[in-house]
Amino acid sequence: MINNRSANILVDIQKLSFSYESKKIFEDLNLRIERGKITSIIGQSGIGKTTLLKLIAGIYKPDTGSIAVFQKNLSNISSKELFKIRKKMGLLFQSGALFSDYCVYENVAYPLKEITNDKDIIDLKVKEILYSVGLEFATKKYPSELSGGMQRRVALARALVTRPSLMMYDEPFVGQDPITKSSLLELIKKFNNEYNITSIIVSHDVDEVMSLSDKVCMVYKNEIIASGTPCELKQSNNPIVKQFLTGSIDGPIPLNYS
Repeated sequence: MINNRSANILVDIQKLSFSYESKKIFEDLNLRIERGKITSIIGQSGIGKTTLLKLIAGIYKPDTGSIAVFQKNLSNISSKELFKIRKKMGLLFQSGALFSDYCVYENVAYPLKEITNDKDIIDLKVKEILYSVGLEFATKKYPSELSGGMQRRVALARALVTRPSLMMYDEPFVGQDPITKSSLLELIKKFNNEYNITSIIVSHDVDEVMSLSDKVCMVYKNEIIASGTPCELKQSNNPIVKQFLTGSIDGPIPLNYS
């Protein structure tokens, strides 16, 4: 029998260890993602934040430990079951990953075609989501004809058009101007509330994460060293957390020139 506390956890990671090309990425990492909340993972570039999303999506498998998504242990399910779980997920890639030879309409419609062949349903859902992100006028445009901010909104629309239960954002604010960042921030909040989505954001954009998230976790040297509400992290006495949040060059985190 599943208790209420467990039912409220959408992603449950226990004692996760993972290496990539002989490099240790995570060791004994524990993380719980609460249903309906926005949880952000922060940390330096190259520390494994995107890798964590790929583990949750079942693209990578842990060396040891477990990852349960929708109360299913990803290590103990068939490829067919994993495919069903992935259909409940949305992922906004850092690059946007739009098809350059597809127009906006075709890009957004693409994931729907795995669910239904009904052209009327596809048309309705595509137009609805494009209206929601303010791009209803751009259906016939190609990615090369759009600004970076517009491309990011198309990618967001494509990720959300299937109404996923779990949405993962890979550096959604990177390379965006302040106005576009604010627009994306408001859209993420809006969709999380209106669609009752559980969201995971990986980012090193501290200001946006702190204003957006219900919970923030900081990854450093293979593990989560701090987690809590944005207010709790801001009040942390951990010198690593304080240095990262303030952007100070003085502290235990070495400068990363890579």
